[in-house]
Amino acid sequence: MKMHTLRAAGAALLLPLLWTTSSLAQASANSWPPTLDSTNTTTQTKDGRTVERYVHGPRETWGYPAGASGE
Repeated sequence: MKMHTLRAAGAALLLPLLWTTSSLAQASANSWPPTLDSTNTTTQTKDGRTVERYVHGPRETWGYPAGASGE
């Protein structure tokens, strides 16, 4: 069997696995979106670029109280 045939066969097996795991990770991330940090005091850099800081608290499934984010 030629090397490029083996590579193609490996890619054919690997790509669906990567797609499945990345889809699961994306679904998990979508259920825990970050929000723009309203307490961020630095919104502009010295050279004029905008600074946006995003934060999110603990997941409900972790069992931490609402005020435990430390932010």
